[in-house]
Amino acid sequence: MPMRVLAVLALCALAACSPEARVGGVPVPSGFQEYRTGQYAFAHPAGWRRTEESATLTVLAPPTPDGVRDGHIHVQRYRDYPQDFATVLDRFRGIARLNHYRITLSEPAKLAGAVRAHRFEASYDLRLDEDRRVPYALVGMYALTKEKTLVEFMVRTPRRSAAQASAILSTLRLRENG
Repeated sequence: MPMRVLAVLALCALAACSPEARVGGVPVPSGFQEYRTGQYAFAHPAGWRRTEESATLTVLAPPTPDGVRDGHIHVQRYRDYPQDFATVLDRFRGIARLNHYRITLSEPAKLAGAVRAHRFEASYDLRLDEDRRVPYALVGMYALTKEKTLVEFMVRTPRRSAAQASAILSTLRLRENG
C-alpha cells in the first residue's frame, strides 16, 4: 500500500478511537450518550430511557427521590408541514399561556440543516399535589428543513437542572438534507 494511504488509514483509526465523541461535529458532554436517526442527532445523559412511537421520541430521566424526573425530552417530526413557520411559533406561545409558562427567551436560531429555527426558553411550576410544586425549566427549538419537515425538540427539567437542559439542546443537529 502506498505510504499516503497508510497514513490516512492511521489517522482515521485514531479519530475513531478518540475519547471525545461528537454529534454532528459538536462534542458530546461527559456522561452523555448520542442518539442518531436519519433526520436528527443529539446527546442526552446516559441512563435516560428512550421510547419511540411513530414520529415521536420521548427520553426520560430516572425518577428522583422527590418523585419528579430530572429531565424529559420530547422530539416530534412532522413531514410535509403544511403551515407557515410563524403559525408554529404562535401556537407554542398560546399553549405556553394556557399552561402558565413564563417565556423567558424567544429568538430566531441557527441550526445546521434548517432553513428556519427558533429557540424558546420558559419556566413554570410542576404541580405534584395540592401543596407541592417543583420549579421547572423548558428549553426548546422548532426547526423547519428545506424538505418541509418540522422538528419540535423540547427539554424539560427541574429548574435546578436547567444547565443540563441547555447542554442537551446544544447538541441537536439536523441531517443537512432534511
